Amino acid sequence: MADWNADFGPFDGHTWLNCAHQGPLPKRAVEAVDDAVTLKRAPHRLPEQAFREVPAGVKRALGTLINASPDEIILGNSFSYGLHLLIHGLEWNEGDEVILVEGDFPATILPWRLLESQGVQLRFVDAECST
Repeated sequence: MADWNADFGPFDGHTWLNCAHQGPLPKRAVEAVDDAVTLKRAPHRLPEQAFREVPAGVKRALGTLINASPDEIILGNSFSYGLHLLIHGLEWNEGDEVILVEGDFPATILPWRLLESQGVQLRFVDAECST
């Protein structure tokens, strides 16, 4: 079994099951954030190539993970912001349908409710999974 304490630090008797909002970060993620903040404090030290290469590298890595090309991936500062861009960036017509998961987080469902006034129908599917 993996040594999760080595990667994440001690759990201090806690068990993390659903970390959608907040959970422990891997040590190397914390180190990367520390490095990024150090560069943000002195942006003149950030090479121009790194400014462009880091997002491109993230897109390539995500593309490999989800079997997509980097040009199909958009990076943003949060899921909520990205969802807002998606909802307001598409042309919606009366009768269009959006399929959502019943019982999902309100932040994932509520933005779609704005489209109902335009005649867009929201459909909900049950999220039950069988093993």
